[in-house]
Amino acid sequence: MTKVLIQWAFDIFHNWHALTLQYAKRFWDELIVALNTNPLIKDYKNKIAVQDWKYKKSLLESIRYVDKVISADNFSPMELLKDNDIDVYVVWSEWVDSHPEEIRYMEEKWWKVVVCPRWKSCTSTSAIKKILLEEATNK
Repeated sequence: MTKVLIQWAFDIFHNWHALTLQYAKRFWDELIVALNTNPLIKDYKNKIAVQDWKYKKSLLESIRYVDKVISADNFSPMELLKDNDIDVYVVWSEWVDSHPEEIRYMEEKWWKVVVCPRWKSCTSTSAIKKILLEEATNK
């Protein structure tokens, strides 16, 4: 059984997230989502999370592509890769440069690193937050 790990904030769940989860599950057996804790989001994004972590976890667990949701309290998924015996690590292009140790570890073990494609039809979480803020302030 091939196990894949994705680590993300999933602060406002949207189509980009759904397509990425579907993409990851299409190719491998078990999809494990490492859901960033809200303190971690504050630490690396310098932003306060919109939703409580347990609600985001519940939403992810309800998605048919997701087999398991685990807590990620470190920006580096190295321990999660090791502790969960991961075969495939899915990363987005903007995180490749910030995770060289994890990518090297996976490649040295002859495991796979996949840079997830960008979905052109999707809007990012930051853009969605900006639109919502503009709508709220224009009322």
